[in-house]
Amino acid sequence: MNTVLALIHAKNLTQFKQNMLAIRYQHALSVDYINRTDWFTDLEWIPNAQQLGWIKDVTSNIVDENHQPIAVVAETVIDKPNWYQVKPLKAIHLLAPLPTEHEAAILLAQLRQAGTAFQAQKSQLTYLPLNKLFNPDGSANYDLFNQIPSGSVIVIVRPNWQIRDNFPGFPNGHGTNLNVSHLGIAIRSEQDLLFYHASSTLQKVECEPLVAYLKKFIDSPTIKGIHVEQIVHV
Repeated sequence: MNTVLALIHAKNLTQFKQNMLAIRYQHALSVDYINRTDWFTDLEWIPNAQQLGWIKDVTSNIVDENHQPIAVVAETVIDKPNWYQVKPLKAIHLLAPLPTEHEAAILLAQLRQAGTAFQAQKSQLTYLPLNKLFNPDGSANYDLFNQIPSGSVIVIVRPNWQIRDNFPGFPNGHGTNLNVSHLGIAIRSEQDLLFYHASSTLQKVECEPLVAYLKKFIDSPTIKGIHVEQIVHV
């Protein structure tokens, strides 16, 4: 997503590189792990991209047959200090060749110490509930899907996702609950509204109708809807 947005707003390679720094870091001139915006999508990445003028929230523009917004609000507390404290070494993406075990332990200790400068913050994110996007019989409510603009960032919302203390691969849990687990781009073709997203399991970008993608999660205990940010073109 960072790459796509940076390309949209670039006229040359130099500008593209500058854009990548602008979208990835809260301060483009301070390229540092603790300044990355994409650790917490709703708390940092979305506000940063909005401030750049690259996306705008249109979630509440989606209305029902009575012209009433269907959006509801996901809430959680992003506990960044604890997220840093329980982070295992494998999660900090060290460049190869890896340092010695002793050097790695020092780096991890420094990162955890840097995390103490943050405070836990409440995060709110509007989203379109799956139980509104789909009818009780499982069919899609196309009156709603047709209102989603082509060229939108689709954010998969898991309200107050309970992974603070228990998350696969993290012995002490993820350190904080979240509202967001994934995102991609929706582009309308002649046939359908297609969802392009990077699959971590398949290690490639996949494309499938947004309706088909979301339908798999109708009965999910955690995935409850989508947040929509329209991409602002130059």
